[in-house]
Amino acid sequence: MSDMAWDKDRIKYFDNEFTHHGQRVIDEVVMQNANVHLESLDGSTYMLIMENEKQHWHININSRLGRAKVDAWMYEEYPCKRRTK
Repeated sequence: MSDMAWDKDRIKYFDNEFTHHGQRVIDEVVMQNANVHLESLDGSTYMLIMENEKQHWHININSRLGRAKVDAWMYEEYPCKRRTK
């Protein structure tokens, strides 16, 4: 395990790597105290939905044109609204 702190929500991107439609490719995603939902959209695409009290992220995960390489990129990101009971 690296020395990296795991106490902050973050998305880290690869330098100079982009999907075939120009989105930056994700290297790492960390979200504390999150609800996570992974859903298959088709034979090669998944949507990873992550949400905590501060953030809500939709991340697409897709094989690169049928090759073994898999890309992940941010589809939607927005702050969560405070929920009231």
